[in-house]
Amino acid sequence: MSDVVDEEVVVVSPEEKIRAEVAKQLGVTVAQIEDWKKQFGKIEADKIGGRWFVYRTLRRSEMKQIRQGVQGGDDLIQEEKIAARCLVHPKLNEMELREEEAGLATTLCELIYHFSGYTPDTAPIKL
Repeated sequence: MSDVVDEEVVVVSPEEKIRAEVAKQLGVTVAQIEDWKKQFGKIEADKIGGRWFVYRTLRRSEMKQIRQGVQGGDDLIQEEKIAARCLVHPKLNEMELREEEAGLATTLCELIYHFSGYTPDTAPIKL
């Protein structure tokens, strides 16, 4: 009789390892991240000023609505609206973003713009 027990080998992909580490840093479960992906589609996480933020893409219809609602083209208000609309975690509204560090809404907005296709992923190729 053998004392060897069949062990189940669990294979974890590099993406799963990263997702588990980010979930740990965010203080959420991997299941919560999966729920957000189902709810919002594409999501990303970035660390800004030592804090993690999860955000989703901005749709063109949302951008038009935000621009129409901002009188006088106030860029700071527009950035706050975009960041508040697209933040998944932590959920912060416009007023809360105004009380955060001065660059937070701007930095989030820039990341959201890039993630939403406003900037190319690569430099142009001269042909």
